[in-house]
Amino acid sequence: MNKNSLLEIKTISASYPGGMQVLNGVSIQAFEGEIVSVIGSNGAGKSSTLKSVMGFLNVTKGEILFKGKSLKGLRPEQILSAGLGYVPQGRVVFEKMTVKENLELGAFIFQDSRKIAESMSNVFSIFPLLEERQEQFAGTMSGGEQQMIAVGRSLMTNPNILMLDEPSLGLSPKYVSEIFEKIIELSNQGFTIILVEQNVTQALEICDRGYLLELGRNKIEGTRDQLISSHEVHNMFLGGGNS
Repeated sequence: MNKNSLLEIKTISASYPGGMQVLNGVSIQAFEGEIVSVIGSNGAGKSSTLKSVMGFLNVTKGEILFKGKSLKGLRPEQILSAGLGYVPQGRVVFEKMTVKENLELGAFIFQDSRKIAESMSNVFSIFPLLEERQEQFAGTMSGGEQQMIAVGRSLMTNPNILMLDEPSLGLSPKYVSEIFEKIIELSNQGFTIILVEQNVTQALEICDRGYLLELGRNKIEGTRDQLISSHEVHNMFLGGGNS
């Protein structure tokens, strides 16, 4: 592949504080401009993989490289500053703050007000609704609108790569479609995206490559077409509905 590798997760094992191991040798690679989908059943290690990249879990084995440099031992704010964006599961917003204030918090690593204004202008170009509602309290907005805030906030640091953890979780069909459309739009703008999703059909539909995790390990990996045509993926997710 001619594209440069941005993120390499190399056979990592990881545990939560207290010692409970959740990953047992996961490997994922993302190249510039790709959408990489990570699928699997509950407890497969999908969210834990993203948390490991962001420094929230203790990586006991393996290596995580971003642009060829190790992320091991870095604090989450240092990882954000390096160029990674992360949207955690659950539409985490500050409900008693306005849309604009939520977005401004996403740019906490910047000191330059002009850079913050440029980032916000870019977010508003992607999510025009947020510009219209910028003075509205986040807690009064719908689930889909709150997810837009969460994604927009992660974009305020102008990341090279965006990691999304279950962005469609709990959303109405209208907003599920809209979120996936925005993911494609972000990809078209040049963002590299790692997408953790249980909406397997749509996750595979928009990705370039993907990984199926099981019990904290790699099970299957391949291109979108290879995963869609896999009997195992089809039997687990596509034939009998999404997990």
